Amino acid sequence: MAFRAAAAGALALTAVIVAPVAYARTTAEAAAGPSVRSAPVRDAPAVVGAPARLMNQLSTGSGNATITLLGDSTGNDRSEWFYQLSTWIAARYPGYRTTYRQWDHKKQAYGAPAVLGPGTGWLSLSLYNGSVGGAKAGYAVEGDRFGKLTAQGGNLFLVNYSHNESRDTTYPAYERLTAKLAALSPRPDIVPVLQNPEGPPSKTSLQRYAHHVRLRAIKGLAEANGWTTIDAHRQFTADPRPLSALVPDGVHPNAAGQALWLTAAKYAFLG
Repeated sequence: MAFRAAAAGALALTAVIVAPVAYARTTAEAAAGPSVRSAPVRDAPAVVGAPARLMNQLSTGSGNATITLLGDSTGNDRSEWFYQLSTWIAARYPGYRTTYRQWDHKKQAYGAPAVLGPGTGWLSLSLYNGSVGGAKAGYAVEGDRFGKLTAQGGNLFLVNYSHNESRDTTYPAYERLTAKLAALSPRPDIVPVLQNPEGPPSKTSLQRYAHHVRLRAIKGLAEANGWTTIDAHRQFTADPRPLSALVPDGVHPNAAGQALWLTAAKYAFLG
């Protein structure tokens, strides 16, 4: 199923009316805000999504759980939001033996598990980080890599791509990847991650605009399938600080930006 033509058409009209740089919040475009973090962006209460359902499962101790992130360099480091989310979940559920594994691109395999929490019984929570710097959504479906990245199966697959697609406004590789995830047995829940906005100096106005269009398409795909999203993009755009204060190189959030991303992730997992 291709991304819906109606949404793409509306966005194309927007491109004619609004300059592509509409989402490039630079220092010159946005006045500097307070140095404190903004409050988390929250929508009206909705149906509890897959991440929150998993947290409920962990609370009741009703079984083992596995969470996997597939993505790029905005989530592959221990200083970034996914590892921070992993340690936060481990601290909330000390009864679980919680481990974290990072994908090794050279070995094409996950590394040895790092123990985030020793646990107090037989229950286990396994977190896999399949993120690779510079990766596009197509990375995960090349050759036999998909099977290696997803062999652990599990409850949730978080999908965190878009930054490395340059000026492409269509995203068939993303849809191929999510379709393959949805076909796994037993079927996991898919959680698209809407990445932070892009800015200078590393991204041109056309690249920044294309990134925004792709995120709109990903959001539409999530809505069509009933998938919960981690909306980091909205958390960033709602923050009063200029984008340059959160994403100095135009792509990779600094510590303040990662804190915003973590807030968005926690919101999705708390429901």
